Amino acid sequence: MIALLFMGCDDQRAPAPPEIAPVQRASAPANVTEQAWIPREEPLDACAVRLRATLAGELASALDDLGYDLVAETCRSLAAVRDQHPEACDALNTSPLRRTCRTRLAILHAAPSACPPARTLPGRDPICLAWASGDVGLCRGASPFLRTRCRAVLRNEPALCRARTESDRDACEAEVTRFAPTVSPRATGSEPAEPSETEAEGADSPRGSIAGIAALLFEGRVQRRQEPDEPEEEPFAVRAEVDRGVYLDTEGCSWLVRIGARRGVLDDRAVSRVKLIVPAEAESTLTLEVDAGATVELDRDVRSPTWVAVDGRVHLPHFEARRGAILTGRVTAMFRHAGERYTMRSRFRTYVRDLAEMNPACRESPAPETAE
Repeated sequence: MIALLFMGCDDQRAPAPPEIAPVQRASAPANVTEQAWIPREEPLDACAVRLRATLAGELASALDDLGYDLVAETCRSLAAVRDQHPEACDALNTSPLRRTCRTRLAILHAAPSACPPARTLPGRDPICLAWASGDVGLCRGASPFLRTRCRAVLRNEPALCRARTESDRDACEAEVTRFAPTVSPRATGSEPAEPSETEAEGADSPRGSIAGIAALLFEGRVQRRQEPDEPEEEPFAVRAEVDRGVYLDTEGCSWLVRIGARRGVLDDRAVSRVKLIVPAEAESTLTLEVDAGATVELDRDVRSPTWVAVDGRVHLPHFEARRGAILTGRVTAMFRHAGERYTMRSRFRTYVRDLAEMNPACRESPAPETAE
């Protein structure tokens, strides 16, 4: 009782502050298109004067308190987009502004090569690539949660903006308003007809729509070589998701292609990976030997080291270094592990999500020799 009276008399704590409802972040004004934000010609000083004149006093004061001239940075970003200078985007002071500057430049000028790097994949940002290319099929490269937003903009259909929360749906609809008038005209005819069942299952034909394929996989079977009197052993499966496509990197004057990826430690499936070295001039059927142009690796389980094939080949019915190109292949590889020999037969069907810039000198034909 004494303690209770003591606390009641001497408790001088300040009352709790009133709760403030969280402010929803808006991605863009709902009635503004992207083109409206890019002035035709305007000096940087005039741009800064115009933007500062439209700022509310509280916001202008807060920006001054931060000690960062966001107005000047915004004007430099607008000029970089207008003048198609990706290097000027890269010179901005903050990474979010650098990314959005490159994204807007790529989309407005249909320049996918200007897109910023992807955050979790090799190559450029998948949504930027799809919008800058006007190709709805390239939306497969985005994470599953963002694919609907990517397609809604390209098809100019805000009704597609299904999302987990109301704020996500509002952001998606704002992006449709903002970007669709620019990218949708380029998307006309970019989505081919649905592929046949044979194509969807991984046939060698490169035809078919990326957007229409239900599953793009690398899958097959691995079988231990057995003696004639041994009981037949059940082969184990290898499988790797390649739904988000592959990136064609460069190595000298060749394309470096990695198909499949290392799995997480919680995944109990065996996973195979193939690394291909394809000459820059290759645009047709190829067969790459494991000891020359291809490397095949296999993770049997997380407790064993990776197996590397000692013999085998990868057959590519068609290879084309182009964004959106369907890439199919068959793999036969022989492994030696713990004194045993294993054979893997598998196939993959994926597509080119993005590619690096090949050195132009790699494609130049050698000058003809002249007779003396």
